[in-house]
Amino acid sequence: MRRAITKTKLIALVVSFSILSILTPSIPASAAAPSFSDIGGHWAQEAILRWSEIGVLSGYPDGTFRPNNTVTRGELATIINNLMHFPEAPDELKIFSDLEGKWYDSTINALALQGAYLVTHGEAKGGAPLTREEAAAMIFNAFPVLWVRYPNRFVDSDSMNADYVDKINVMYNAGFLSGFPDGSFKPNDPITRAQVVTILNNMIDEFITEPGVYEGLEGKRVLVTAPGVEITGTRGVEYLVISPEAGMGKTVYIGARFATQWLYDLDSESHKTASGGTISRFIQSYDARFADGAGLADFPYFISNQSQLQLLSEYLDNRHQYIHFALANDISLAGNWTPIGYFDSTSTELTAHFQSNFDGNGFSINGLSITSDVQNGEATGLFASMNNRASIRNLTVSGNISFSTTAEIRSVGGICGVLLGGNIENCVSHVNISVKSPNDVEAGGIAGLMNRGKISNCRADGDINTTVKDSVGSNYAAAGGVAGAATSSGSITACVSHANVSAEAYSNAFAGGVVGSLSNNVSLTGCQADGTIAASSATSDRYAAYAGGIVGRISFSRSVQGCLSNANVFASAFNTAYAGGIAGLIRGSPGGTESILNSCIAYGEIKAVSAGSVESTGTCAGGIAGYVTCTQISDCNSSANIAASGGFHSQAGGLIGLVGGDDDANSCDIRRCYSSGRVHAENGG
Repeated sequence: MRRAITKTKLIALVVSFSILSILTPSIPASAAAPSFSDIGGHWAQEAILRWSEIGVLSGYPDGTFRPNNTVTRGELATIINNLMHFPEAPDELKIFSDLEGKWYDSTINALALQGAYLVTHGEAKGGAPLTREEAAAMIFNAFPVLWVRYPNRFVDSDSMNADYVDKINVMYNAGFLSGFPDGSFKPNDPITRAQVVTILNNMIDEFITEPGVYEGLEGKRVLVTAPGVEITGTRGVEYLVISPEAGMGKTVYIGARFATQWLYDLDSESHKTASGGTISRFIQSYDARFADGAGLADFPYFISNQSQLQLLSEYLDNRHQYIHFALANDISLAGNWTPIGYFDSTSTELTAHFQSNFDGNGFSINGLSITSDVQNGEATGLFASMNNRASIRNLTVSGNISFSTTAEIRSVGGICGVLLGGNIENCVSHVNISVKSPNDVEAGGIAGLMNRGKISNCRADGDINTTVKDSVGSNYAAAGGVAGAATSSGSITACVSHANVSAEAYSNAFAGGVVGSLSNNVSLTGCQADGTIAASSATSDRYAAYAGGIVGRISFSRSVQGCLSNANVFASAFNTAYAGGIAGLIRGSPGGTESILNSCIAYGEIKAVSAGSVESTGTCAGGIAGYVTCTQISDCNSSANIAASGGFHSQAGGLIGLVGGDDDANSCDIRRCYSSGRVHAENGG
């Protein structure tokens, strides 16, 4: 069994702080440690001596260490890289404009490709002194640190860069860094050589640099830089870092509370994960097929043509969630587009979500054309599906999606078919969508289905049509100017739809100016819609048509606030038709959390028509909602004209067509609302 190199031997493999002398060969452990003339009594004396115990040239020719000298960005980048051994960046890659000829150019580029350098918008500023918060952020980015969100620990947290606050709090709680006696961190003060030495000394207890079997590491923080290492006999390793250098061969480790494996080869199967749980961060090789860039937040991969846009189909799992892409110009698509991604809700294996960051930079993708069912699982659009940390922003898309399908479920969106997390913001859809199917269909100008995630500040003006022509089954059609359906959780904020929207089905049909069907924990705030909204249902038994200027149907504990509709709304059904200026139907949770509708305004024409004559048929039409139960409605008003006709029962109201439930479990609370439009109701029986 081998023993790992302890803190007192760690400095043999750490870069010198001298600008010109980066690293000298290690001296045998028996060599005397340097004696610096200026560290006696210094608060960091012990850490400095530990880091230099086996003879690294880390001082200055005059015998001083100069612990209070500041550290530059380039110096800290070199220190980190000599510990982690990141792969070198390609020579042709020009991430920063001010690195050519500098002694630290390769190390800064190596860190930048791992997302460990600072975002500096084109300039590395490698010779600039680091502030304390910048140094903490660089070290955090380079080393795997278990992320737990903590309260602010310092009295001057408000003066920190917002991107660094949580990282500093995590490192403080892990015992890696400290503040000052007055409770401050002094984030903008320059960091000193002694402070950097102390942070790194706190972070790494054991440093393994040779292959072998190691034991006795209980409660230790371990850094492994060698291949062929096996750690045994403990489940108390606090964390385990595997550097890329160790990734050149098989490394086995057990019992770590969490571990990180840095990989050269993203597809390698020879690297083992910790039995106690794994956090993996993957090294992404530079991809020269794009127009420019390196996939970084500050230097994204730039896309200038259709072929480069289609390359995103190769970046579809969690290894790519930190990669950034951006349009370099407008792109005109040719031919039938194959959506980026794949989604199948019945399988955990048949999924390939876009999980990266895409910035349209204010440019447009024109000519989107999908005229046949491309069978990307259940999802169709420019992107089939997106998940987790994905973001799409500042993008305009125009074109047409029109096809018939026999797929069991189909979710179609101008930007994204299925949104399973992430954000779509500041996007515009000029995409016309028409989908026919015997099964469930959800279609929206931005997303077909939003199941978690956020859509904000988006606009849609293409016509949206869904048709389900199965006279046997109970499948539904849902259509919305922004999203066909929104469920589970998330939010839609400050979106505008000028779309004409229709949903037609033998069973349930949902049509809304913004969302066709809204359910569970989704909130809708500050949205607007106009155009013509129509839902029709032909089933002769228990199904219905739901049409609303903002939402066709709201079910179970939803919040809709500050929305404005100037849409004309029409619902028709053989059985029951619900039409409302804001929503066709609003249903809260009986005996549970109520739905909330607040500060909404509706104009336009609202009509509900039923073709049935038996007692179960009828219509509900209202200036705000056709039918409500278990709902709080406040500060809403309607100037819409209301008409309900046909069926055995027809109810119309300036605000609500019908308030359902007469017991506490189904009660409604309507306050400070008014209407001023015409109201007409006429039974058909």
